[in-house]
Amino acid sequence: MRMALFSRRPRLRPEFPAPKLIPADRAERYPALAADLAAIAEVVGPAFSEHDHNALVAQNNYWRQQVTLIIVTGLTTAFGAVAAAYRHEVWPGVVVAVLGVLSAAVAGLGEERSAQRTFLDQRTRAERLRGLAFAYLAELPPFQGADRRAKLASAVTDIGEGRDPA
Repeated sequence: MRMALFSRRPRLRPEFPAPKLIPADRAERYPALAADLAAIAEVVGPAFSEHDHNALVAQNNYWRQQVTLIIVTGLTTAFGAVAAAYRHEVWPGVVVAVLGVLSAAVAGLGEERSAQRTFLDQRTRAERLRGLAFAYLAELPPFQGADRRAKLASAVTDIGEGRDPA
């Protein structure tokens, strides 16, 4: 049994399963929606997969940065205790200083790479695309009329570029 704390840990070489916007068997189960599901798979599916995958990669990078920062600061604290215990020795103080600089570098690098912001941006785009797919299935505005598919493609492009769909 795994503790909840360690059940979702960062991976060194992440391999994520291919994201599924709508399971493949839905067209067979709902034949009246088969054409709409095919349109969603063609138009929304690739963009959704890209943004979902990018979000998972950024999330893993952020987790990895945070775990590294926790380990380095834990080591800094431990060697700080060693430096306090061995006041007359120089090496524990040097180790604390080096680990402090390393800790600051890891924190700065995490901010510079902005993995959390990237994760939030990509996750937002993926979830907006998911919502777009279901709005298309429900024929909600603006996805009504003969040019529904063109409107869907335009909305997917807008979301991919970070704009609100027109």
